[in-house]
Amino acid sequence: MGWPDGRPGASLTPFHVRSYDFAEGRTHDGRKDCRLYVLGEFSRECLTMRVRRKPNSTEVVDALTDLFIPRGIPGYIRSENDP
Repeated sequence: MGWPDGRPGASLTPFHVRSYDFAEGRTHDGRKDCRLYVLGEFSRECLTMRVRRKPNSTEVVDALTDLFIPRGIPGYIRSENDP
């Protein structure tokens, strides 16, 4: 998908493509945590961020579906494939 005039590579609407990724962090006492970020690729707006010690796939699905009601269902969802 691309722009309406045919230019490739960009999303059609601000929430047409969403992406999610994880980032590791540490608490004030040094313990690890994992942060899940969901972004709108067009606007680069952070739509949600969730922090957990050990997130699982159900929490990722919950974070994405919680955005469907206020923001609509995206055309595409992308994830980073880091180890």
